[in-house]
Amino acid sequence: MRLSRPSRILRAAGLVVVVALIAPALTAAAARAVGRYYASFGADPDTRPDAGAAARAVGRYYASFGAEQPLPPPRSVAAVARPLPGPDGPSWAAALVAGALAALATAGLGVIAGRHSTRVRHG
Repeated sequence: MRLSRPSRILRAAGLVVVVALIAPALTAAAARAVGRYYASFGADPDTRPDAGAAARAVGRYYASFGAEQPLPPPRSVAAVARPLPGPDGPSWAAALVAGALAALATAGLGVIAGRHSTRVRHG
């Protein structure tokens, strides 16, 4: 069903009015939520701490983990590497041959089943 031109214009105008009424309310609600978030830990969203205070806070954070301990030297790769074990299963060539034989066997079973099926004669 096609609406007449005045109905389409009224629908579009109604949508614009609804959006114009709801958008400011949503924006104000978002601003209040951001303000509540920052107020929850006593921070002002418009001001940033000076660089010295931020560096001291980072230093206190890292110091809370305890004394610095150096990493042990890495072990050499040659000392850790073991020789690879021999083949413990079929090789890729054997797997390909087995797959081809399985495909031929299923095709043969399909041919046999097709010859023994009952065909309905049309005519």
